[in-house]
Amino acid sequence: MCNRLQVRGNGPIYARLQLQGSKNGTLPCMAAALLHSGTTVLEGVPMIADVLTAAEILRSLGASVHIRDHCITIQAGQLTASDIPRDFMGRMRSSVIFMGALLARCGETGAVSPGGCVIGRRPIDYHLDGFRQMGASVVQKDDRMEVKGRKLKGCVIVLPGPSVGATENLMLASTAAEGITIIRNAAREPEITELAQCLRNMGFGIYGDGTSEIVIRGCNETVDSVYSIPGDRIAAGTWLLCCMQNRGELVLDYAPVESMAAVLQVVQRMGGEIHTEKNRITLKAPDRLKPIDYLETAPYPGFPTDMQSLLLPVLCRAEGSSCIRERVFSSRFRTVGELEKMGADICITDGGQCARIRGGCRLHGTSVDAPDLRGGAALIIAALGAEGITVINDTCHIQRGYEQIPETIRLLGGEACWLS
Repeated sequence: MCNRLQVRGNGPIYARLQLQGSKNGTLPCMAAALLHSGTTVLEGVPMIADVLTAAEILRSLGASVHIRDHCITIQAGQLTASDIPRDFMGRMRSSVIFMGALLARCGETGAVSPGGCVIGRRPIDYHLDGFRQMGASVVQKDDRMEVKGRKLKGCVIVLPGPSVGATENLMLASTAAEGITIIRNAAREPEITELAQCLRNMGFGIYGDGTSEIVIRGCNETVDSVYSIPGDRIAAGTWLLCCMQNRGELVLDYAPVESMAAVLQVVQRMGGEIHTEKNRITLKAPDRLKPIDYLETAPYPGFPTDMQSLLLPVLCRAEGSSCIRERVFSSRFRTVGELEKMGADICITDGGQCARIRGGCRLHGTSVDAPDLRGGAALIIAALGAEGITVINDTCHIQRGYEQIPETIRLLGGEACWLS
């Protein structure tokens, strides 16, 4: 895997893109395939590093995984292990989502604490507490967790906060619980509904997804199923902001329009003209960007924390000062230092939770390091709007969430190539 990307912008964007499938929708559905001893087919899957890692996890557990043309066929008839290998947990935080499925299928699972992007403290206490409430035993020693529960019981689980990962993990585990499980204060993100529909296709009873209370009724007989992954709403937001940064017009096909209201509203606040159809977004970017006087991140349906880093370089071009407050994670402004190398004027206040951006900056190309997945994508946006050439190092983070990166940049009118 190449780890350095060279990017140069070439002015206004006039392009049409076919959006990739949802990263955050695909991974829990791949874990869900462990619940069925037959065949699960996922269509429209993005060919990104995290999906390939998830496929390796499935194979390490004894499942058969076949990938072709954005389609994954998973056969989990005979599992040979119930522990998630240490290497995968350190490589991808989303590996933890396999614990709920393995607990349901095997009655036990084990793993070390997850790794992934360093964007703040993200403990999995909610996951483990939920397993306990269903009757599982949880033993933690050093960095290792062991969960056992061969006779899980349905119950009411009230999450302290609407955690996406915890909601997904508890949905998966509760498919094997006796009786009804109710998850209250559940996350409402579209990816929760994607997982719920995938589980329904397999034969499970899932109700209330998209609301703060989800009801799960397990079943003893699952069926082979096919599920099509929707478009990636964060990737859609990424390319829309590229167009806002560089001006021009962009058409996105296979876009999850209904789940992008908060992002589209922000684009319109900056002066973008948005037209939506079924699965299509058309953007005409303004010549002069308006600043955002105040914006804060929030769980869905609020403005997503994943989009916060991506917005920073765009606001550097806006005519005036902007303010973004991060209310989901504690260390999500790590990209600021790299943007400052490119000429950005951003001040972090309020204990690291608020970014104040002075607009009107002229960014210039230089060598920068991608601190995490979305921060790396923010540097691509900045590079497309900068004068000269930008070299982005540590792109392994970006490749976890975006496919065909140089090809997409070239479709957007820029120049991009991998460096050795």
